[in-house]
Amino acid sequence: MSQQTYTYKSLIAAYIETQKKQVHPDFDRYYEAHLDALERAFDLPLSEKRMFADGAPPRAQGLWIIFADAVASYVSIRTPWETFLESGAVLHRLQGWGEHKQRVFEYAYRISGIAKENRAVHMEMIVHLFHMMHGEVDGVVTSADLLALGFDDTTEPDVADYLDRI
Repeated sequence: MSQQTYTYKSLIAAYIETQKKQVHPDFDRYYEAHLDALERAFDLPLSEKRMFADGAPPRAQGLWIIFADAVASYVSIRTPWETFLESGAVLHRLQGWGEHKQRVFEYAYRISGIAKENRAVHMEMIVHLFHMMHGEVDGVVTSADLLALGFDDTTEPDVADYLDRI
């Protein structure tokens, strides 16, 4: 069994996963539990329920709504074709459209580039807001630390097991 290591960026990524629309409730449960375990391991609130519990840092509470809104904006960034499970489906639908197909691909590539840059800037802002809320966080947490808290990080659902339910 390989040992994962987690940093404050893992805590942020776990929070982001809880804000995404998942393909099945099993994923929601896993990501919520993962975030909960990381919050306890780092002793840092990031979820709304922990952020507004007794003892949460007031400066973090004051910035949390901006952080949460930045994450919501980050999660909402999408491009055409993200709903397709494979690129072959796109090609099939555009078959026979000649140069129009090429223009559609050019637009899609431009949009994808802009979205990639948009995501990167959002992530810079999210990380900056995290540091404003919690300062520098240098600690590292391992799979063993999470397991000691009752969370097994090897149980993440695999989307391939849910394809027939999508």
